[in-house]
Amino acid sequence: MDGQQHSSSQNVNPSPNDARSASGDVRGAVERWSRGSEQAQRESGENRNEAADGAKEILGDLKEGTEAVVEGSARMTQQLGEFTQYGLEALAASSKLSVEGVGVFSREAAEFGRKNLEHVSGAIRQFTQVKGPSELLQIQSEFAKASVENAVAYSRRLSEAMLGLAGEMAQAVAKRSVRHR
Repeated sequence: MDGQQHSSSQNVNPSPNDARSASGDVRGAVERWSRGSEQAQRESGENRNEAADGAKEILGDLKEGTEAVVEGSARMTQQLGEFTQYGLEALAASSKLSVEGVGVFSREAAEFGRKNLEHVSGAIRQFTQVKGPSELLQIQSEFAKASVENAVAYSRRLSEAMLGLAGEMAQAVAKRSVRHR
């Protein structure tokens, strides 16, 4: 047993050379670990700086793109507002002309009705004074011919007035459209 105790004590009590050797190994490992840790920190810092620079660049690009979109939207909104304004002005001008045209048409229709009433009244007076069938046919023929001529003339005036009104309305819209450009 002494032999066993002796060998155990040798393992438990290392020699000073063994301790210096182990101490040197530990010191070397700590220095290597320390150098590796410092290098990892430097590389990590460089990577962080590169990542931060990349993020700043991306954010700068996003900011520029967002500003461009906002400017474009503002310009488009302004142009849409101007277009709407000119459209409303054109609508107001054409509506005004339309109302004036309806007034003209109404006056012309009233005048045509008044003239037709006078014409019919005159024809009825003539019919009551007829002395024979041949005279009745002649008066009726003259009345029919005059009625057709009046209707054609009124229809022509009405068509010309409508075309003129449509032209004026189109011109009012076109004038504002040219001003808008």
